Amino acid sequence: MGKKQHGGMRVPSKGECLDLLKRYNGMGNIIRHCIKVAEIALSISTELNRRGENLNLNVVEAAALLHDITKAESFDSGEDHSLTGYRLLRNLGYKRVAEIVREHVFLLKDPDLPWVTEEEVVNYSDKRVRHDQIVTLRERFDDVRARYCRDEGQREWMDRLETLCYRIENKICSKLDIEPEEVTVTQS
Repeated sequence: MGKKQHGGMRVPSKGECLDLLKRYNGMGNIIRHCIKVAEIALSISTELNRRGENLNLNVVEAAALLHDITKAESFDSGEDHSLTGYRLLRNLGYKRVAEIVREHVFLLKDPDLPWVTEEEVVNYSDKRVRHDQIVTLRERFDDVRARYCRDEGQREWMDRLETLCYRIENKICSKLDIEPEEVTVTQS
């Protein structure tokens, strides 16, 4: 099956995303993480759309599956994997998916918009998955701090990121009329 066109956008299918992950990443633990993030992002997006939002489910799924496509190489290179993933996907012709991947670590757009964006859903879903398990934001940020924060500057940046993620969580959960611990994968 060829690349899907959505409003002029090229969007890879789920199978194509998994093939891309294997080609450019290959690490099973990262692929399992991406699959779980995609499941949550699709579940959240489906429910948000039922409540009047207008999220492109195919784009959300592709971006969630591909958000860590260059993560493995970033361990060696030290480069920002959200930026290298963005560049790779843009060069492959997946512009909209690339834009979302660029913001999966830290949002560049205002989270105070009255509607929920695909960027916010993928960003938040990523923060709710440690490895391939759904966890709270507190659990996820404690884990990330323990693994990656080596100095005060990194801890301060992580604090800002965590504050932003709680704002996104509050926005999404208030629109869904649920508590954060109720975020899960649902069958549509």
